[in-house]
Amino acid sequence: MFKLIAFSAARSDYDRYHPILSQLKNHPRLVVKLIAGSNHQLKKFGNTKDLINKNFNQIDLKKKYNLDTKQHIVTNLSKELIEITKIILKEKPNALILFGDRYDMFVGISAIPFNIPIIHLYGGAVTEGAIDEQVRHAITKISHLHLVANKDYYNRVLQMGEEKWRIKIIGVPELQYLLDQPVMSIKKLSNEMKINLTKPTLLSTFHPETLNINKTINNFKIMLKSIKKSNLQTIFTYPNADLKNSKIIEILKTFIKKNKKYKLITNANPKIYSNLLRYCIGMIGNSSSGLVESSIFKIPSLSLGDRQKGKFFNKNVIFVKYNEREILSSLKLIQSEKFINTIKNMHSGYNVKNKNLSISKFVYNSLSNKKLIKKKFFDYFNEKKN
Repeated sequence: MFKLIAFSAARSDYDRYHPILSQLKNHPRLVVKLIAGSNHQLKKFGNTKDLINKNFNQIDLKKKYNLDTKQHIVTNLSKELIEITKIILKEKPNALILFGDRYDMFVGISAIPFNIPIIHLYGGAVTEGAIDEQVRHAITKISHLHLVANKDYYNRVLQMGEEKWRIKIIGVPELQYLLDQPVMSIKKLSNEMKINLTKPTLLSTFHPETLNINKTINNFKIMLKSIKKSNLQTIFTYPNADLKNSKIIEILKTFIKKNKKYKLITNANPKIYSNLLRYCIGMIGNSSSGLVESSIFKIPSLSLGDRQKGKFFNKNVIFVKYNEREILSSLKLIQSEKFINTIKNMHSGYNVKNKNLSISKFVYNSLSNKKLIKKKFFDYFNEKKN
């Protein structure tokens, strides 16, 4: 029997990784507990720790932390590192699971002195426009197992010197989870959202740009101005918990007050979010959802700026600069019959179907391998050269 402790920094990663944790939890020889990071405890983001409690044996961090300055980022991280070290001492897990690329994931170094293997989900991606780029690759190098989204990301992890047996392509199981959600009628969804979805509607998520923080608010205002000029009805979701999130929320609340065709939601459960993806005519913003979730529902997506640049994307995605004329032109393009027809039959490169329990079997078998904790750098370049 192996005990796994997973760390979730925020709702954004929990939604995407919930199906993976569920598969691990269902393995007869694996026990899964989940640490809810401090972002989950913030009322502003919907107190999402309560949602996690319904699905997993949860370990709450004791304190709620401030998120308003760069200094707070470092302070929060150091406090969470101390708390998680105490949890490791108490729980004595056989492995620690880290999700993605937020800076919060650096708490994983707490496992190193205890020789506890680290399982990293979704390494190998590239995000040129965010500090996630540095974090993700650093986490890859301290990790012992890698569950990646596709072949491109698999090859990047290999390029970083990781041994082949440590890596498994799993796709993004959340996509099938979303597809399996009950389909709501457009009338029922409109009533629940309190907005008429029979009218052409955009779905928008905008996160702070961590490598371009000084221009974040100006870029956000350009997006809002473009949406207003397009005359398209729009549903906005909350930004993540990075710096400037409070200012973005403040601007959004003011923006939607001026017009009833705009709606702001703090969180959307999988059922609501999947149906919004079914009925909205397109997505706009700088979230990874505009590349990943959009692909499975074959919905056009405008990805603004460089925040997602470098990641794998399908032909439903158009990268657009923060330029009002370019954004408006692209919004017209994605509504055209020609564009819609080009993406109608596309295949999502993120939707890799896994046989039942294939992820959990890989994790269980790898944890049984005595070589797991002893990492070595595998030099593929010199191997081919020789």
